[in-house]
Amino acid sequence: MGYEGGMSPAVYASHVQESASVNATSRAMRGRYTDAYSVANGLVSSGTAIQVIGAGIGGLVFLFGLTQGGILGGIGGVMFGAVVAIIGYMMGVMVKAQGQILLAALDTAVNSCRFLDDEDRASIFGVPAPACNVVGA
Repeated sequence: MGYEGGMSPAVYASHVQESASVNATSRAMRGRYTDAYSVANGLVSSGTAIQVIGAGIGGLVFLFGLTQGGILGGIGGVMFGAVVAIIGYMMGVMVKAQGQILLAALDTAVNSCRFLDDEDRASIFGVPAPACNVVGA
């Protein structure tokens, strides 16, 4: 017959069509999740940049306050610099936290997606594909 397992041509054709549909869906899901992970990692990187920039600007204001000749100007500049640094750093922490929350939600979504097999999940997570699907092996 030439078809797998002695299937009729119609059954074989529907099996091949279904397999192609599953592969297309799997590719679409991989692309969607890969793009979403890029966005989440971008948020984490942006948060880090905001932390560094906020602390840097605060540090510059702090140093400017130290170089002021008057006591009041120096103390005011130091305090304002510290406040700016703390606020900038905390804004970066909040943005980073949003990125981490998105990453956790994506991990859950990828893990529970029925259109992906273990190799697809491993590829999306960026880990080596499992060598064996047997539990405890």
